[in-house]
Amino acid sequence: SELKIKNGATADSFPASSTRLKTIQYKADKVIDFAWFADKRFLVLKSETKLKRTGRMVESYAYFIPKHAATWSKSTEYINRAVQFYSDAVGDYPHPQASAVMTGEGFGGGMEYPMITALSGSFTPRVLDNVITHEVGHNWFQGILASNERDNPWLDEGLNSYYDHRYDKEFYEKDDG
Repeated sequence: SELKIKNGATADSFPASSTRLKTIQYKADKVIDFAWFADKRFLVLKSETKLKRTGRMVESYAYFIPKHAATWSKSTEYINRAVQFYSDAVGDYPHPQASAVMTGEGFGGGMEYPMITALSGSFTPRVLDNVITHEVGHNWFQGILASNERDNPWLDEGLNSYYDHRYDKEFYEKDDG
């Protein structure tokens, strides 16, 4: 599908700033860290998934610039699937939302925070899915358990990599062979 960009802007141009000021407040319970991102070019996808055990709804959001819309078009599906996979394997996702935000293209890879993950924009859809899944997975091991990756990397990166490899095997490797 083709993006419709208003006022003759291009996919890489920045929209004009509003002259009105606004205040936005955020609140998060039981988090060990936070991150906040903004880009006037962001396109936003919103979805939600229902946790199987409790029936609780978890909202998912993806933020990306138009240049990467084709690759990010299924990003909320990836977020939802990651939340479901880890919830089924490890225990229900504890937060009301999970988000993925596209960061600078030179960033390379991903970085996790409770409820949000930052990812480079330059991925194939499969790699984007894998990186989103890996970074969302940190919400359990680093986020819930508050493991210190520097002191005990196996408690965060090790356990998370084990589960994201299981995810890859379940959703991709069965189709490869």
